[in-house]
Amino acid sequence: KDRCDATDPLCGPDGRMRETALSGESVPEVTHEVTHIVDLSYVVGRGETGVLRLGLYGKDAQDSVAQFLRFVTDGLRTTSELVFENGMGVDSVPVALTRGGGLNQIIPGQRLDFGIPLQSAAYARARGISKAGDSFLPQPRPKPINEPSLRPHTVAGLLSIPGKGIGYGGTGFENDDECFESSFQITATSVPSMDTKEGRRVI
Repeated sequence: KDRCDATDPLCGPDGRMRETALSGESVPEVTHEVTHIVDLSYVVGRGETGVLRLGLYGKDAQDSVAQFLRFVTDGLRTTSELVFENGMGVDSVPVALTRGGGLNQIIPGQRLDFGIPLQSAAYARARGISKAGDSFLPQPRPKPINEPSLRPHTVAGLLSIPGKGIGYGGTGFENDDECFESSFQITATSVPSMDTKEGRRVI
């Protein structure tokens, strides 16, 4: 059976053409001062590219925004600097979304979840090897950050991190290699459970 071209905005998930393109909810109104703009480039499949533009409330969530900026650029270093300076017999790199990270999960009608599934796999892929050796040392969780959520998760387009900061998503029982799997999320609609049950924070 013929299906429409999935790259066509009018092509629906059922493979049939729609009369109008799907549209999401409008982006949220700014409630705090946006101090930083981050553009995340993405690739879908083998061809479609785009940019997610995120505004960060750096004045009111200084530590969380600083942590997020490190995570999406040069990377977080949570072990001793000596590990990076002389190796100490181990292989390690700062954990960064740009090294092996991506969109891990789409929860339809709710949110997008971004992170790094396994630091060891990201390291091996960056080095062009099949897997990280026994000398690889993943970055452990950073120290928790104690800042309030700046607004509830009541609209689409909000950048949300775990309550204690990046590295504390998921169940909390992940080992160091897995702890950055669910690093931040972007809402697609109002999701009250992100406040009441999950204790997440908007930054």
